[in-house]
This record gives sequence, C-alpha cells and structure tokens, in this order.
Amino acid sequence: MTTGNWSSRIRGYGTLALMVTLTMLGMSLVVEAQQVLERPPLNNDEVWKVNVTSALLPGKMEGKLRAKIEADRLVCRSVNSTILEIPLTAITRITRDSGKDYPVAEFLMGVATHPSNERHTFGTKEYRKEMAGRAMLVAFAFVGLLFPKHKEVVLVSWKDESGEHDAEFRLGRTQGRTMLRKLQQETGLEPRDLEMERRDIEKGKKELRRWMKKKSEHPPQRSQAGGPDDKS
Repeated sequence: MTTGNWSSRIRGYGTLALMVTLTMLGMSLVVEAQQVLERPPLNNDEVWKVNVTSALLPGKMEGKLRAKIEADRLVCRSVNSTILEIPLTAITRITRDSGKDYPVAEFLMGVATHPSNERHTFGTKEYRKEMAGRAMLVAFAFVGLLFPKHKEVVLVSWKDESGEHDAEFRLGRTQGRTMLRKLQQETGLEPRDLEMERRDIEKGKKELRRWMKKKSEHPPQRSQAGGPDDKS
C-alpha cells in the first residue's frame, strides 16, 4: 500500500469515526428509551443473542450466537453447531451484573495501531502525515469511550461429573433481564445482583464517612468537675 493510499485510508476512517460518534450520540437516548419500554413475554420460544465466555470454550465466543432454554437445558448455538449445553438441574448459582462494551473505540484504536506496510524515516513529511492520521483516530477513539453499549452480564455456574463450571453471557439489557427471569423461573434460584451489592457498599461507605466527619467536628466534651480531693 502506498503512502498516499494509507494516508487517505486513515483520513477516511477519521471521517467515518466522526460520523459514527455523532450518530451514536443521537441514538443512545432512543436505545435507552426502547429498552425501558420493551417488555418481551416469557415463553419457551425466547431466544437471546449472546456473547459467551467459559473455560469450556476456546476464548470469547462472539457473533451470531443464540441462547435458548430447550426442555431441561440452557443451550447456546452458533449458526451450524451447538456451542454449550447446561442442564438446568445442574445449575447451582446465577449471578447478575452490568457491563459496558466500546465497539467504536476498539475499532478505531485497532486501526490507529495497525502496522503500516510502509516504513517512513522519523521526521519526514510522510512520517508526520501518518502520525497525524493515527493521532486523529486515537482522539476519536477516546471520544467513543463516552458512548458505551450497556450490557447485562449473566454468570451461570453449574456442577457435573467433571467438576464445577462457569459461563458468562453478555447481552442487551432487556434480553438479559428476560433471561434472568426465565432462569429463575426454571431453576428456582434467586440471582445474586453484584451491581446492587456494589451500590450498597458505596452507600455504606458514604454513611460511614459522614458519621466520621460529624464525629470529628463535634468531639465528646470531657467533664471539668474536680474530685473531693482536688486542691485549689
């Protein structure tokens, strides 16, 4: 790839990054409103789009993955094959948390740090032009951090003859909460809410700091009265 083509490509990605960032700014409020209004019904045909991470799988499974409860199992499938099957009766714990993904920022940072086929001498015009393009992409990547995709994280733990296992499912907020309700309904287990626990801990810390500040501002007064043997 020539220097001109590479520089043009970087400028093109920079323009695309600006357009994507502005679009995300306008659509983020719409997406949040839709997630609040959506209340999908619970039924056995419910299918959830997920990303899955588990020690039983080769890395983080992303893309066109679908999770669904079929008979007595939680099944996760790709387009052509079954990725994971979890017997509902083997599930021992369900944990809920919140997460954030930054797809735009990750994409732009990847482009900015992608090695060029050209090797320019430090300080030359071509080198400065390439670095300026990379810097622009990095700047847009940092802007992209302001517009994360909010995710629901569902951690399912289960036990079988080979030991204890965990699988982390990341999906949209509305689908994640639907999945939690369905798993709770099928297993009878109460999900542990890590986000709520963190909020309670922070609330407790704030109350403790307020109490300590009040204590330091109004220390207990010591009695000045002398005993019967005190001499003037």
